[in-house]
Amino acid sequence: MYRIARADEAALGALFQKKPRSDRGVAPVTALSLPIRQISLAAREREALMGVAQGLDVPAVAASLGIAAGTVTSYLKSAKAKLHGVREIPFALAVAYATDSIPAPRLRDEVLDLPVEQSELIPLLAQGMKPVQIARKLNRVSKDVRQFAAELLVSLGARNYAHVVTLAWEHRLLTAADVTAWLVPSSPTSPAGELRERLGKIIGWDITGSGLPETLTIVSMVKDLVREGIGLYNEVSQLTSSIPRDSKAALEAAVVLGDIRRLRHVPRLTTQVDAAEYAQNVAREVTALLLILGMVQQEHARRSSADRGLHRS
Repeated sequence: MYRIARADEAALGALFQKKPRSDRGVAPVTALSLPIRQISLAAREREALMGVAQGLDVPAVAASLGIAAGTVTSYLKSAKAKLHGVREIPFALAVAYATDSIPAPRLRDEVLDLPVEQSELIPLLAQGMKPVQIARKLNRVSKDVRQFAAELLVSLGARNYAHVVTLAWEHRLLTAADVTAWLVPSSPTSPAGELRERLGKIIGWDITGSGLPETLTIVSMVKDLVREGIGLYNEVSQLTSSIPRDSKAALEAAVVLGDIRRLRHVPRLTTQVDAAEYAQNVAREVTALLLILGMVQQEHARRSSADRGLHRS
């Protein structure tokens, strides 16, 4: 197990604390205000989509249209490409409904009260996510998510996840505003910001559960983190050489760098729990590097060119 000496827990918390954002002067997002519009689909593309919207599989849609199953697959592929390039059929259906590219299902007046465990799956399934991906996103056990998804199919009377989109639309559990919000590009995040988001999720993992990503997936992700950590390590080392060795930033950096030198040695990981524990340790160490990098950069900026030259090793 790895330990970061003198890791400032308050600073770690502040690193991941979201800053309040002012919405003053920003118009509310609605389906009408978002930059998407009706998409022109070919007649067969619409028919293929409308077939799977009823919960039919490709062979059943092909039989109803009197064409080959491979032809239906081709129509669905071309329709997905037009519908903002989405990859999964449920997402394509949601986009098609939101853009009036195919007729939307009739809305029902009755309210369908679903358990939270089921209702929270609807937008994720509608975006084409599989239960294992949802489990990872929600930090839940995969077995539980599969069970909740199966119960959602029963609650809605859905044949499959594509049919969930149609029935959720009928019950107003999924709307055009929801779908179009997914399609609006978010504000660009800096590389450091993206790294902080990833680290925050990893540190927050519940490693006592069994619903973690596949072990190989975790190992691959940890290797990426280690590479980024080594890059940060080298950057901190280089900057530290040009600030006074007795400064607080240099002393703190020396402690952190001494602790994190072991990042270069990745142990053999054979189980999900071992991989997850190691991922959390690496995440904490990379987080400490981010913190100390900021401190060293501030100290570096204070020094004049002459001062930095005097103290360069």
